[in-house]
Amino acid sequence: MMYLIKKGLIPDGQPGSESQITFYGSDGKPRLCSVNQLLSNAPTPIITTRTTLNSDRIYYLSPSGSDSNDALTSNNPGRKLQSIANRLKQIDPNGYSVEIRLAAGAYDGAIFINSMLDGGRLRIVGDTNNPTNVLINQLHINSTSRILTFEGGKYYLEGVTLELASDLAQGTNWNNYIAWNLVVDGFGTDVEYNNLRIGRNLIGITAINGGLIRYGNTTFAAISRAYELYAEANGVFQRRNASAITMARPNSNSGNNSHIRGNAGGIFFTGSNVTYTGNSNCTGGSANLKYNLYNSVIYRFGNPVNDFPGSGQQADSTSAVI
Repeated sequence: MMYLIKKGLIPDGQPGSESQITFYGSDGKPRLCSVNQLLSNAPTPIITTRTTLNSDRIYYLSPSGSDSNDALTSNNPGRKLQSIANRLKQIDPNGYSVEIRLAAGAYDGAIFINSMLDGGRLRIVGDTNNPTNVLINQLHINSTSRILTFEGGKYYLEGVTLELASDLAQGTNWNNYIAWNLVVDGFGTDVEYNNLRIGRNLIGITAINGGLIRYGNTTFAAISRAYELYAEANGVFQRRNASAITMARPNSNSGNNSHIRGNAGGIFFTGSNVTYTGNSNCTGGSANLKYNLYNSVIYRFGNPVNDFPGSGQQADSTSAVI
């Protein structure tokens, strides 16, 4: 749309001193409107204020808490992680960190967090000594369920278990489902985690569309289908520091399985300070695979691929293990 400012005309075309705007709409026709008319007919702007932090902030959650609480003390905790994530949209972190502390117990999944877009960092911390004490789960899944998704910003996650619905047992036909436990989605999304436990899942931990995961100690429980680590569309897995990843596979499942899956530009950085252990029993369309790569790369930095559980590997001609 183009605007031209004229002096000396008012809407009825009579001489005057009021400014008038000529603008051209999408149909190419000129329209005239005085500035006063434009302002008087403009919608009332919605003005929102954001709280600017001048120090780090901590929120407390508990299964016995309430979303009506301010959640700023452990004696007055909130209940839902998504509720606190929504509150963060009204905060300018101003370079400071925000931490959410989870008391022992179970919390609802299907959480989407994209609140830390203006600097700062969000930490989500459960039981750092025993992640099984803090469970984030999704009681019922559909064809594209995600338990926890981060999009945009910097985050740190520690001491929690992410688990899919308990009403879907191992051996269930998962062909109609594509579900994720943890998803890091989009360029500019940087998630570091440690002491993370992945319970029942289809696709355990995913970096997609340029998302970056800095992984630490990880324990996978039995899996019914698919992959533990999945990178797609320039998603990146990068080791955090000396880490241990324990992978697990049930002996009876279905699907196209491998411990690690790279697709359409997935990138994995491993190293001599990363230890992979676990059950090598991957059955299904691609049995016993350490990794399955399509147009993707694993940088091992001297860490033998044999360190991955499994007895085979698969990679197309556009992939590499370096």
